[in-house]
Amino acid sequence: MLEEEPFIYEIRKSAGLIVPSSFGRRVSVPERKKLQSAYFRKVEGLLGNRDTKVLIDKSPLNTVEAGFIRSVFPDAKFIFMLRHPKDCVLSCFMQSFHLNDARANFLDIADAARLYDRSMTLWETYRDRLGIPCHTIRYEDVIADLRGTEQPLLEFLDLGWHENVEKHHLAALERGRISTPSYNQVSQPLYDHAKDRWRRYEGQLKAVDGVLNPWVEKWGYS
Repeated sequence: MLEEEPFIYEIRKSAGLIVPSSFGRRVSVPERKKLQSAYFRKVEGLLGNRDTKVLIDKSPLNTVEAGFIRSVFPDAKFIFMLRHPKDCVLSCFMQSFHLNDARANFLDIADAARLYDRSMTLWETYRDRLGIPCHTIRYEDVIADLRGTEQPLLEFLDLGWHENVEKHHLAALERGRISTPSYNQVSQPLYDHAKDRWRRYEGQLKAVDGVLNPWVEKWGYS
């Protein structure tokens, strides 16, 4: 599994493609193979040469790269991890990220909400118009019923259940250094105290209700 590495962004940028202008762009077979090779060189440089059945690239901003990914990796499957929009935006705003062009949006709650809105709009366009094979998981459902949520995901990925799925935090501790901003969370057992955190900041979030409430309703939250 890749952590939050910008490899997809880097190979798209090296190809001179701009999102969303690359939407629906056909990639020739030689170009596709070249881009795939560039991507896997980056993966091997980080993880080494591993014989794995499934590689999961969990960079959150791959959401806006879905059209490009679909062009370069036409057989790729997508896992869409859904969370209450206000919790999602608040979490990004409260996180101490190393700054880059994308993360600069999280310095202001209004900018963070706009990025969420535009990212979700772009994702839905890609998903619907490109027929992206996607399995959606709700963060809140994972907390409530890990096995009941993860079993269908594993089937989607053509993988079987393994007891270590329920021991993810132990696997994280065994890895040692974890480079994602949520390093201190993935090494803990599942917890629910971050669920509905936005309610404690409802007053501060009113300014972005107009941007986020349509998504709250669309995703079936309240």
